[in-house]
This record gives sequence, C-alpha cells and structure tokens, in this order.
Amino acid sequence: MLTKLADTSAPNKALTGKRLMLLAQSEINLGGAREALLYVNRAIQADPALQAQGLYLKAICYRRLKQENSILDMRNRAVRTYPNSPYTEKLLYSVATYYDTVKKPDSA
Repeated sequence: MLTKLADTSAPNKALTGKRLMLLAQSEINLGGAREALLYVNRAIQADPALQAQGLYLKAICYRRLKQENSILDMRNRAVRTYPNSPYTEKLLYSVATYYDTVKKPDSA
C-alpha cells in the first residue's frame, strides 16, 4: 500500500507535502529512518509550510540512526526558526529523552 501511495499524485503541492509526510511517518514507524528522510525532504520541497514538522521528523530519524550532531542541528534550527511550534516542543522533548537513554542526562 505504501508503494502505491508513493506513486499516486496529489491535486496540489500542499496535499503532496502532507502525503509525503505521512509516508515519512510510516517509514519511521517501520524502522526505515533513511527512507523517511528522503520523504521528509521531498515533502518540504513540495510545501515549505511543513518545515517545522520536517525538522522534528528529521530529528527522529537521526535519533534512530544515532547521529547526535544531526539531532542537535535540527534542534538548533527548530528553536531558532520555529520557537513557538508544537513540533519544536516535541523535538526538544525527544532530545531530552535521547540523552536520558544514552546515559548523558547532563547534556539534556
């Protein structure tokens, strides 16, 4: 079903972006962080209004890939660019819990 959704065209760029974000979330849930990053990048290109959500999903992907510097880069970009977004709040919580799980609570 996911492959069919990826090949289906949406009537406009906003819907294309939302569809790609759903595909990214599905890939994350299935453990495909690298594939999810591709969908997130395509979604942001289709609809720049999805940037805050994209930063959050990218951070989740980088967390699964254990790429600490990339996680922190997404956090910094989100805080600087979208300080009031609910996705930034979710990203900050994710970073804090990441450090708890890797036994670095002082870094959180």
